[in-house]
Amino acid sequence: MKIIKLFLIFLISLTSNLSFSQNNLIDTLNYEIIYNYQYQINVEDSLNIQTERMVLKIGYNLSEYSSFNRTLINEKLKEMSLSGNVDMRNVPKAKILYKVVKDYKNNEMLFFNLADKL
Repeated sequence: MKIIKLFLIFLISLTSNLSFSQNNLIDTLNYEIIYNYQYQINVEDSLNIQTERMVLKIGYNLSEYSSFNRTLINEKLKEMSLSGNVDMRNVPKAKILYKVVKDYKNNEMLFFNLADKL
């Protein structure tokens, strides 16, 4: 069942565009992979495992790695800027507050701290 969901996500995302507003970079999206990222905040507390859904978007020239919840927040903020009325109560909060963008053309990796944009 998970494979079917991933395949559907892949098919839907084939026609999407991958854009990064910080640098005005635009690319055609080839793949969008959503998965659960598990991590430990405290090395000594192995029972406290945190989980967050992450998304890896891969294009011809760029790739972007960020929190799936942060992607949802960005979409709601865009809706709010267009309509002026969006309910943010049902949007989950992002725990991972950074985004990594790899620019294959220029062989650069860009790191964005999104904590100040909340």
